Amino acid sequence: MIITFLGTSAGKPSKDRNLSAIILRYEQKKEWYLIDCGEATQFQIMKSNYKLGKLTKIFITHLHGDHCYGLPGLLSSRVLEEITTPLEIYGPIGIKEYLECIKKLTKNKLLDNIKIIEICDESNSTSCHENNVTKFNFDTFDVEVVPLDHGITSFAYCFFEHQSSCSIDIAKLELIGVIPGKIYCDLKKGKTLFLEDGTKIEAKEFLLEPIRGRKVIIAGDNCNPDILAHRLNNLDLLIHEATFTQEVFENLKVKVKHTTGKQLAIVAQNSGLKNLICTHISPRFTKKDIKLLDKEVKKYFKANYFIANDFDTFSLDRKTFELKKL
Repeated sequence: MIITFLGTSAGKPSKDRNLSAIILRYEQKKEWYLIDCGEATQFQIMKSNYKLGKLTKIFITHLHGDHCYGLPGLLSSRVLEEITTPLEIYGPIGIKEYLECIKKLTKNKLLDNIKIIEICDESNSTSCHENNVTKFNFDTFDVEVVPLDHGITSFAYCFFEHQSSCSIDIAKLELIGVIPGKIYCDLKKGKTLFLEDGTKIEAKEFLLEPIRGRKVIIAGDNCNPDILAHRLNNLDLLIHEATFTQEVFENLKVKVKHTTGKQLAIVAQNSGLKNLICTHISPRFTKKDIKLLDKEVKKYFKANYFIANDFDTFSLDRKTFELKKL
């Protein structure tokens, strides 16, 4: 799994950080997915190795502008580039109205070949539509949607990769002179086979155990990371906002519904989380302030963690579940 941060600032851009946008791609697939699309996201994509034609799904965590103002421009560029690849957009109730309003006023075909799926916030059932769902099943992974605590409806997207199918121990077969061919397919099906010299091949002796899928949560804005605590025990990676240090937050004249580094780190540590990436950093933070945030998280969280910068790319290994910065 490859994760690239296109924007890591909160609220408004800074000289070093664009607004929220994250690319997720599974190594075995050519397509890629976008989580949030803050203003100027398409410019960030142009600076990367990713092409709009391979983007097949966009997941919007909530409708604050720093997470979705980049959508109209990106979709308009798809039209200008004559991209006809189907695209699905997932987001809170209201995202369809938002995009259709822009389409109507600009007389742009930006929604051609695009399917919009609005998600019901189960914590506010009065706004739910009857057919909304909170779990989506795709060919190689599922996505569960968890409501968070913010000023407006905000979601965390939980990406659960499917378990790999049984594979065979090729190196072990080569040692006994079995070359690639139909026999490999038969062994995967569990068949017992005989070689030309009469050697008996038992499938169970050459089948490798399936590898469990990776589990990653990418959260939108949220002032209460405890909401996710029960999901972190068997999680491989959490990507979550750490907008302020605790000291900065406590000195705010007007309190906002965001998480501090201390809050996030304590929840992550108590839940036994393996890997953590902090993002959505306040634009008021200087490089010195970032060091203070880093120190605060490290004080309370003892496992593997990073503070993301724009264009940072990480890999989450499929076998070891180790998170590395590339």
